[in-house]
Amino acid sequence: MLFEQLIPVKYNAINVLFATKVIEIMFKVIKPFLSEQLQNAFRFHGSDLQPLMNELGSDRIPTIIGGNWEMSLPVDDELKAMDDKLIDYWTRYDLIQSSNDD
Repeated sequence: MLFEQLIPVKYNAINVLFATKVIEIMFKVIKPFLSEQLQNAFRFHGSDLQPLMNELGSDRIPTIIGGNWEMSLPVDDELKAMDDKLIDYWTRYDLIQSSNDD
C-alpha cells in the first residue's frame, strides 16, 4: 500500500501504549488503507503493560512506564528542566490542584 511505499521500514510489531478507545477507532478508520501485514503488526495496550513485558522482557521496557530499563538519553537533563518549568508554571497559575485540595 501507499503508506509502506512512502516509509520503507522493517518492523515485527508496532506497540501502541496507553491506547484509548479514540486511538483504536482512528486505527479502524485507516486500517483499510494498510496492507494485511501492517494491520497485523499493530498491538494496542491500555494501561496493562504486562503482556508487553511478558513478550519483550521488563529489561527492554523503560522504568518510566514500569519496566527495568534505565534509559539514559543526552536530552534527559533538558527534558527534566522543561518539565520542572511547566510544573512551576501550572502550580503558579493554579492549573494543577495541590494535593491538599480535596
